[in-house]
Amino acid sequence: MPQIRVLNRHEWLDAWERLPADRREAYWHPEFVEASARWEQAEACCLQVECGAGWMLYPFLRHPIHGYDAIAPGVADAQTAYGYGGPLAGGESEQDAADAMLRDAAEWMRGRAIVAEFVRCHGTWCDQALLERAGYRLMVVRTNVECVLPAEQDGFLADWESLARRNVRTAEKKLLRARKGSGAEDWMAFVRLYARTADRLEMAACYRFDEAYFAGIAALPDACRELWLIDDADGMPVSAAIVLYGGSIAHYHLGASDFEKRGLRPNDFLYLTMARAAQRRGCGRIVWGGGLSNDPADSLFQFKCHFGSVRRPTLVAGRVIDAVAYDALAAEWSRRNPERAAANRLFLRYRA
Repeated sequence: MPQIRVLNRHEWLDAWERLPADRREAYWHPEFVEASARWEQAEACCLQVECGAGWMLYPFLRHPIHGYDAIAPGVADAQTAYGYGGPLAGGESEQDAADAMLRDAAEWMRGRAIVAEFVRCHGTWCDQALLERAGYRLMVVRTNVECVLPAEQDGFLADWESLARRNVRTAEKKLLRARKGSGAEDWMAFVRLYARTADRLEMAACYRFDEAYFAGIAALPDACRELWLIDDADGMPVSAAIVLYGGSIAHYHLGASDFEKRGLRPNDFLYLTMARAAQRRGCGRIVWGGGLSNDPADSLFQFKCHFGSVRRPTLVAGRVIDAVAYDALAAEWSRRNPERAAANRLFLRYRA
């Protein structure tokens, strides 16, 4: 029978450090999940589920569901922090044991008024077959672009589109300089660039991360994250990005740039900088992410396609824990929003 423990912060960190080295990613680190919880006004939770020789680490954010007290008082849902995550195997398990661990995790959640789960699936560490057997519905939400990083220095450039290589040469001629961020001043430079980028792109409120969020990311161990800045010839930051690490995988987490300096090609130079940094760390690939949708014409997706030829579908997984409460919430939302109900395709429909 599986055994479930709710980990305190010390136990959570200890469990993270006991993960196999290739799975010890920032997305499962307590600092990352807690930073997301503060930003999303949720509770950071972490379960450790054990069955025989196998075990599973499952951090998530417990989001209260407000505004439906007459329908389902005191309920919540479980969501992955912004990025990737999901139940992560800490040791090898037989199929029956892995199935039992996820089944019992659902029962644990049901007993604590959690209505549904929403998982942003990690492309490598989420076992799709396991999730489907456990009752999750998998949905493709976008296509990620990845760049393979061979051992040869800058060998990845052969896989980049010619326009990207040409723009990098332009940036080098404009005397752009890459540097690794190391202190509060550099993080604040990123915060300012990100705020201006968010305004220019009219980002939704959920993407307008505050200083406290970035302070939480900065507090991650050096092995988990890097901040890279691109300065112009006058020493002013014109683009910057946060890269998250885990084993042989690097992830471009968030980036920003000064639109007025776009002629210097700082973003192409930033991608070069991130790929080189990941290569130096021994990563086999860097995940650039995708666009804002699964539309192949998405402009952000098209830009990222310049920097690698690997395309990988990005999945989310949803599982209903309490069908009665879930259906009641969805029906009440539809009653309140009749003009939007037919077009609502979200899994957590009551949050549309």
